[in-house]
Amino acid sequence: MFEIIAFVATIIVGVFAEAIGAGSHIFGAGSIAAIATMGAFILWSVRHKK
Repeated sequence: MFEIIAFVATIIVGVFAEAIGAGSHIFGAGSIAAIATMGAFILWSVRHKK
C-alpha cells in the first residue's frame, strides 16, 4: 500500500511542480520535484524498517 501512495504522490507533485515551473519558465521543475519526492520516500522506508 505504501508503494501506491508513494507513486501517486510522486505523480501529483511532479505535475504540480511542472505546471508552476512552466509559468515561471523553469522547464523540468516537475522532473526534479518528482525525483526528490521519490528519494524522500525511499530514504524514509530505509530508515523505518518494519
